[in-house]
Amino acid sequence: MSSRPSTIRTDARPKQVRVYLPCLNWIRAFAPLLVVMVHAGVAYMTFRLPGLVWSTFDPVGDLTIDALIWWIGGFVMPLFFVLSGLLSCQNMKANGAQGFLKHRMHRLLVPMAAAFVVIMPFDLYALLLGWAGEGKITLHKLRSLKIDSPLSDGLWGPSHLWFMQHLILLCIGAWALASLSQWLKPRIKKLHWPAFLTPSHLTTWSLLAVSTAAMWWDPQVNIGFRHSWWPPLANFLFFAPWFAIGWLAGTKLDRTKSTSSSDSGDATREQHPGQTPFVRLCEVRLLASLGLFAFLLPMIREHVATGSSGYGRMALVTTYVLHMWLATTGWFGICLRWLKRPTPKPVKYLGEASFWVYLSHHPIVLLAHVSLSEVALPLSVKFVLVSTVGIVLPLLMYSAFISKTRLGALLGGGQRRKSSDDPPTVLVFPVHEPQPLKKSA
Repeated sequence: MSSRPSTIRTDARPKQVRVYLPCLNWIRAFAPLLVVMVHAGVAYMTFRLPGLVWSTFDPVGDLTIDALIWWIGGFVMPLFFVLSGLLSCQNMKANGAQGFLKHRMHRLLVPMAAAFVVIMPFDLYALLLGWAGEGKITLHKLRSLKIDSPLSDGLWGPSHLWFMQHLILLCIGAWALASLSQWLKPRIKKLHWPAFLTPSHLTTWSLLAVSTAAMWWDPQVNIGFRHSWWPPLANFLFFAPWFAIGWLAGTKLDRTKSTSSSDSGDATREQHPGQTPFVRLCEVRLLASLGLFAFLLPMIREHVATGSSGYGRMALVTTYVLHMWLATTGWFGICLRWLKRPTPKPVKYLGEASFWVYLSHHPIVLLAHVSLSEVALPLSVKFVLVSTVGIVLPLLMYSAFISKTRLGALLGGGQRRKSSDDPPTVLVFPVHEPQPLKKSA
């Protein structure tokens, strides 16, 4: 009687390992609200963003609102790009290059195209109504749309949808690099990423150096606004490193120690916050960013008022990018460390509605500014009113018309759940494990 040698199958379907990070729901829920606050305060800034056209501006502005908007603007968009890079990395691990591209295009390109058709016309006419009310243009311009310079300078472009525009291009770039790696791997033995593409402190500082160089080239990438149908090169080079920092942080998540809650099927791992990226010294980094901002704000205001060049510009952009990094990683780390419990229902719902809030709030804020422009109220009260309307009205629209539709499922990331006991936002990646020994006689 003979028997075949035992074999181990290594081509088994990979097990899905889930890492639960409830803090991502909080970031996803509240970061868009900060964007609404920035747009609500734009009209009341004393030192306006160069290149930004708006429905109306207060002639004097409020220095406190001005400081608040510059502070939020110093970290909120890098926070978005870091979060997007981290989640994109995990999506790539779970679905592969082709699945990643299909998911990202469906998730980003479809809502962006719909927003261009439905929301952007309201955005344009809200802007022009403000100009007509101030006598900058005549009413017949609302029909012809022939706006003369200098008003037309910076008028045409994707408006607040520029973030999605950049993110789509970054995801296509990530897919191209992953596809190239997969194509080269069977052709070049022992293919490894270059050292500068592996997660390390040197990599982070190299990426920040790229962002600093882009801002030195054109400070208006973040101290101001560039409106263009195609992303200006300086803008793309400035924000791409933040997406890459998030991506590299995502590669570290599966290397951290974790505990499995099941021995079969999908493994569930609870992430140890002390091992996750950004957590170490997060409180110190956040406090350091606040201290640094006290020195940065006068430099920003001087640049807006008179411009900067030479060593003055280098000091400005270096301080600005360092403040961005400290604040972004500080807030991210604090969320990772302290927001570890299951996400409350209101926060989950707010996270699902946040994409719609981001898409729809802009024309609402513009019209609110126009409506309050002649009302005799303190600017701080106007700021609170516009922020409230810009948040509450999109949420009501989402609840009444969007949430239970296919569009609501798409905007919510497919995360609408049947039970409140369902887990919070998860990061999923495949792990190949050999099947048990199989003996045959």
